[in-house]
Amino acid sequence: MTSNFPAPSTIGGIKRLAKQLKRQSKHLSHLAALDMASRQAKFENFKHAHRTLKNQQRILSNLSVYLVAYWYDKNERRAGREVLETSLSKPLSELGTRHLFRRGSYIGRFRQANSDLFVKDELSASQESARTNILAAARTLHFMDATGLIPNKRTLDVYPNQDLNNGIPGADHTSSWWDPNANQCIVIDEPYPNATSTQERTAWAESHSWHLGVPKWEGLYYPGMTKAYVATDASRGYDFDALMVKIEGISKALPDEEWAGNSSDGHDVFLSPLSISTNDKKRAIAKGTIYRFASNKTVPLRSWNDPTNERRPNASMPIEVHQKVARFIKAAQSSNKVSYGTFEKLNSVKSKLEDWLFSEYDKATTDKFELFYYGSLDKADPLLLKAATKGGAISILKEVRALLAEHYVSCEPLNKMLKKLDAAINTASKAK
Repeated sequence: MTSNFPAPSTIGGIKRLAKQLKRQSKHLSHLAALDMASRQAKFENFKHAHRTLKNQQRILSNLSVYLVAYWYDKNERRAGREVLETSLSKPLSELGTRHLFRRGSYIGRFRQANSDLFVKDELSASQESARTNILAAARTLHFMDATGLIPNKRTLDVYPNQDLNNGIPGADHTSSWWDPNANQCIVIDEPYPNATSTQERTAWAESHSWHLGVPKWEGLYYPGMTKAYVATDASRGYDFDALMVKIEGISKALPDEEWAGNSSDGHDVFLSPLSISTNDKKRAIAKGTIYRFASNKTVPLRSWNDPTNERRPNASMPIEVHQKVARFIKAAQSSNKVSYGTFEKLNSVKSKLEDWLFSEYDKATTDKFELFYYGSLDKADPLLLKAATKGGAISILKEVRALLAEHYVSCEPLNKMLKKLDAAINTASKAK
C-alpha cells in the first residue's frame, strides 16, 4: 500500500500517519501500520524509527555544538584536524540560520554543515591558526547565546547618523550586531589598549548621544590582548544596562583559551553525533580537504585546497587573444549605449577571465606584459569610436563571445560566462 501523505520526521508524526493508513485499510494491524509509516519516513520499521529518533532527541537535549578546522603546515609538512565541543543554553536554531551565521564575525569563517556542526572549509596554515579560529567562533556563538544579538548586515549603522565621519576614535576590530527585539544596532569595538584612551571615546559617545560601556568581558577578537567597548545609540531609549549585564555573564560559559579540544593527525572527516544521513556526511567534509583532479573539460582554477572549488576550461587561450578580448571588453564598457547593469556583467566576465589567465600561464610569462583586463584604452583606439554606436557596441560583444567559444572547450564555467555575455548583448540591443 502506498500513501500520498507527507513523510513524517518525528515519532508523533509516524503515529499519526499510522492511524491514517489504518483508516485506508481496515485489515491493517496497528503494528503493521506503524511499520509502514516508519518505512515512509525512511526507517526499516517502527522499532528502528523509535530508537533512532529518540537518540537524536537525546543528543539535541545536550545542546552541544562542534567546531571543526583542518590545517596543513607547509613548513613542517604536517596536516591535522582540530575539533572543539562547546555547549549552549539553547538549540542552535534559536540563535540563527545558516545564512545568518555566515554574516557573523569569526563564526562566518565556518559553514554550518549540520544542526550541531560547523566546518571551516579553508585549510588553516597551522595547528595554532586552526585552534585560534575555532576559539573565536566559539566565543561568537556564546556571545549570541548570552545576548540574543545577531549579526548586522547594515555596515553604516556603526556610525552615528550613519555618517562615516562619526566613527569611534581609534576603531579597530569592529563588529556590528543587531537586537531583533528592540531593532537596535550594537557596536563591539576591540582596539589594542594603547590605540586610544577611554576618555576620548567617552567624549565621542557624549557628543553623539551614544551609550558606551567597558565590560570586564574580554571580547571576541583577542582576549587578554585587546580591550572591548560596547556602544549604541542612546537617543532611542534602549535598555543598555540590561545588555551589559548579559555581556558580563558571558565569561562563565566560554571555552578555556588553553586548548581543550580534540586534535588528530591527517584530514579524516569528523562526523558529529547528528551527522547521520548520507547528505549530512557529505556536508561534513571540508571543501579545502578535497583533492580535485582535472577532467577532459575543466581543471581546478586554484590550488587543490581552494574551498570555493572553482574550475576553469581545460584549455589555454593564447596571450594575444586575451589581450584582444580585454581590449574589446574595455571598449564596450566605455560606450554610453551600455547600461550600468551590463557594465557590471562585463566587470564580472573581465574579472573571471583575468583569473583564468593567471591560472593558464605562470607569473614569469604574464609579467612580460602590461595590464590585460584593467587599465584604460588609448584615447585614439578606433574601438572607442565603434563602441559609441549601439550597433558597434553589440558587434564588439558578439566578437568577444565568438573568441571565447573558439578558444575554450565547451564546459559549465565557459557556458556561465557566455550566458552573461548573451544577457549583456540582449540588454544593449534594447537600449535607445
